[in-house]
Amino acid sequence: MIGRKTGLAIFLILVLAGSLFAVHAARSTDAAVPYAGAGAVGALVILDHNKITRPPFCTAAVVRSPAGNLLVTAAHCLGRVPVSVMAFVPGFQGGSSHFRYGVWRVVRQTFPAHWFPAGNIRRDFAFLTVRGNVQAKVGAETLGTSSPVPASVQVIGYTLDGHPATCTEAPTTVVAAGQRQLRFTCKGYVSAASGAPFLVNVSAKTGNGTVIGVIGGYQQGGDSPSISYSSPFGATVKALYRTATAPAAVPYDGAGAVGALVILDHNKITRPPFCTAAVVRSPAGNLLVTAAHCLGRVPVSVMAFVPGYRGGSGHFRYGLWRVVRQTFPAHWFPGGNIKRDFAFLTVRSDVQAKVGAETLGTSSPAPASVQVIGYTLDGHPVICTRPATTIAVRGQRQLKFTCDGYEASASGAPFLVNVSAKTGNGTIIGVIGGYQQGGDTPSISYSSPFGATIRALYRAVVRKG
Repeated sequence: MIGRKTGLAIFLILVLAGSLFAVHAARSTDAAVPYAGAGAVGALVILDHNKITRPPFCTAAVVRSPAGNLLVTAAHCLGRVPVSVMAFVPGFQGGSSHFRYGVWRVVRQTFPAHWFPAGNIRRDFAFLTVRGNVQAKVGAETLGTSSPVPASVQVIGYTLDGHPATCTEAPTTVVAAGQRQLRFTCKGYVSAASGAPFLVNVSAKTGNGTVIGVIGGYQQGGDSPSISYSSPFGATVKALYRTATAPAAVPYDGAGAVGALVILDHNKITRPPFCTAAVVRSPAGNLLVTAAHCLGRVPVSVMAFVPGYRGGSGHFRYGLWRVVRQTFPAHWFPGGNIKRDFAFLTVRSDVQAKVGAETLGTSSPAPASVQVIGYTLDGHPVICTRPATTIAVRGQRQLKFTCDGYEASASGAPFLVNVSAKTGNGTIIGVIGGYQQGGDTPSISYSSPFGATIRALYRAVVRKG
């Protein structure tokens, strides 16, 4: 039998234990609450014919950058949604068709090295570039570091029904699969909160602060709504930021003589452009220039040129022009020649009268800057104006142009100088081609030299009419 004193002691222990359990339970049930503040956090959404037709798939935040067009999110949010249908809506409130801070289309995504093919829980972050200066509209978070671990962080992320929620708690660190992660305990963060920023030093006035992580990393940010993780922010994310803020092509909305080379199937365009071309001034008005390496695999009978093409559109403002002949420089075949990676295409009628034309020029001496307009893999034109330099490769002089965003479909894109602000046309002194067929990364492009050889080829083509 238990004595009175012993029984009283046990009772007190049970009461104390119950009290401690209640405190623990109260802390473990801390939950995110609706967020009504302004700031640089928003929803990543999918557009269908320019309308948002479903809740956000992830969260992102504007990060301070020179162009004001940069977001940070989790890398695992991306890769399955085409950039062409992705948009960012700061301050999104689910179900509302009024977007106080606008809808900002995404134009580029930048992943860390070694993220593909299987992901890397230490590098589950990525940057998105949007079309326009969203930072001027909503402010921005400052990119920081997750070490040392702060006393507390504020996390703002989206719920499955498209509403923002926030929670402020003390983070901890955990080692998972040999990788150090930030750990944040607060209920309410579901899959749509992936990419939500871990913020410190948040301004009570603006709602913006310093981002030291995003929901991602271990278990893609957590396998329950109550525990979230973040890959560490340090040297790797800083290096990626420098890459993302390097000069990059932006969407091109102007008119001009540049267009897409496409393949027709029963008179319909059934796939994105395979290369870029530009109208060159000629007596018959029917001449284009592109890269020689673009040609030879596509029969002329199914090839067409669409000036001002916009991917996915069935309306061709400046028409669709069938190619009837291709003319290569001497000594291009059989193995190509990086000094002669250019060719002319002849179309069926006078496209020049419709869109104007570029004037054929020379690449020597190298100009102070050039404008390059080329097509992306999803069929949209992009533009960048940057200094051009020269490089000698295998004894061959090439123009070199450093600006990110030029993919395989940009091959043949013109290097333009003296561009008219009114018409968008200028003088063409090169096309993306030559060394590495124009470059083996989207950020560095090359051109074979334009000089006596291309002028002789031009004269021969013009004589044929």
